[in-house]
Amino acid sequence: MRPELQQYHTFADELAVSGDFVFKGHKVVIPLGYRQKMLQRLHCSHIGTNSCIGPARETCFYPGITADIKKISGCAICVRLQAKLQKESLLSHESPSRIWEKVGIDIFTFRGHDYLITVDYLSNCFEIDRLPSKKIPDVIYVLKQRFARYGVPTVVFSDGAFVCQEFRKFADSYKFEHQTSSPRYPQSNGKSENAVKTAKRLMLKAMEAGSRIIRMEKLPFRAMVA
Repeated sequence: MRPELQQYHTFADELAVSGDFVFKGHKVVIPLGYRQKMLQRLHCSHIGTNSCIGPARETCFYPGITADIKKISGCAICVRLQAKLQKESLLSHESPSRIWEKVGIDIFTFRGHDYLITVDYLSNCFEIDRLPSKKIPDVIYVLKQRFARYGVPTVVFSDGAFVCQEFRKFADSYKFEHQTSSPRYPQSNGKSENAVKTAKRLMLKAMEAGSRIIRMEKLPFRAMVA
């Protein structure tokens, strides 16, 4: 057997050829000459080692891919902009029984533009929408679009910035419960705050790496809280 094929010997019965591609189960086997390019694509969003390994395990394969992902995920940008340790413990919330049952919302500013982040408490998946302003009518307009796509959650959690008569009427009209963090315990809104930190970190990494950030005024940005 040729030396370069020896590493495939133990799972040769799992390999199949379709056209110009070799598959191991449902995953495409990456040729030697394309592995570095594939690693760069997997890591282009700088979302961390575990978040890169997950998609890789579902889509592609070559011997040693996990070890190579761990190496490339230690890039200078990720090391310099890695998340700092949490200084205060977050107050725990009761875990919802289904996706989109409870969501957290928050507003943040990045490079002079305002964004609304909406994070699901069960899956940790969040989405970002660019806001024309921080005014409550603009926030409500964006949330109505979210609810049209995914349904109306049972609970919407936020900080005190959303406590007003206009948002209360919106909650009554759409029949969801609006809960807020206590001013004395702002860390109770930690789910949204953690999502904001993750989003800003990903956006900053993308800009420093020369990647084009999604035009969030037209398309949602989806990610998982790291």
